[in-house]
Amino acid sequence: MLLLLKNLIGRFIQKVNYLLGRHSVPLANLVMRLFFQKIRFKRRLDISSNVYQVTETSEFSSGQEEWHHFFHMSERLHNYAIGVQKKGQRLAESYGIEGLDFKPDDIILDVGANSGDSLIYFRKLGIPLSIYCFEPDPRALESLKANAASWPECVEVVPHPLGETEGPITLYVSSLGGDTSLSRPPSYEDKMMVESFTLDGWFERERLKDKIGKPIKLMKLEAEGFEPEILQGGLSTIYQVEYIAADLGWERGLDQECTIPQVVNLLLANQFRLKSVSSDGVHFLFENVTLSEIKA
Repeated sequence: MLLLLKNLIGRFIQKVNYLLGRHSVPLANLVMRLFFQKIRFKRRLDISSNVYQVTETSEFSSGQEEWHHFFHMSERLHNYAIGVQKKGQRLAESYGIEGLDFKPDDIILDVGANSGDSLIYFRKLGIPLSIYCFEPDPRALESLKANAASWPECVEVVPHPLGETEGPITLYVSSLGGDTSLSRPPSYEDKMMVESFTLDGWFERERLKDKIGKPIKLMKLEAEGFEPEILQGGLSTIYQVEYIAADLGWERGLDQECTIPQVVNLLLANQFRLKSVSSDGVHFLFENVTLSEIKA
């Protein structure tokens, strides 16, 4: 019942957001108070005009615990009306990674990290991790860096996109819908030249193989239709990845082509098997067959 109420509140705030924009923050906080929800929003002008903060307070017999999270654009307020921790849990469940056995010092690559919502779940695990967040969208990058700063010993931000080749490339910025991509979408707010890396090139330069001495636990992949190129540029590296969780679907280029067949076939041909698919059919979890057999 409580979750249903939070979902209804979120839908109401979503409608208000598009009408009032940044001025919806006071109204969102008023709604939260009226329904006795311990969630508050704040615009963080001290960081950037594009950065907002959501704070969730949880009551325990031993006292209170506050969870802070940063995000960009007021139009995203409704995403956190259910609560910060619940938002992180839902994201993990949608990708199918909540059942993975994460251990201290596991390596995670978050390719297309956006504001860093996945960090909510990983931080809740309560163990030290090494997380590399790739995000080129300048607006999302501001809030991602703010989230990373609250967990500096575990998170490193890489402000570059990944692709099939390295060098200058056009980035199509669509911050409102979270659709920023190197694959030109039907609509976008801005475009700019950025320096693209390949996963293989970055991995080699970082000398991660020498540093970690073990496989990468997880690669989360969400690139708004550019996933095939990212995988092609990382064919050597993905052999060292235990799991790949990918957001796929009808989002590639001007014609919004489906990326599912191309990505699934590519991974099946490179020692992965499909482990799970989300109920909405867009989140896929793949397991590295060779590494799985070695562990067994």
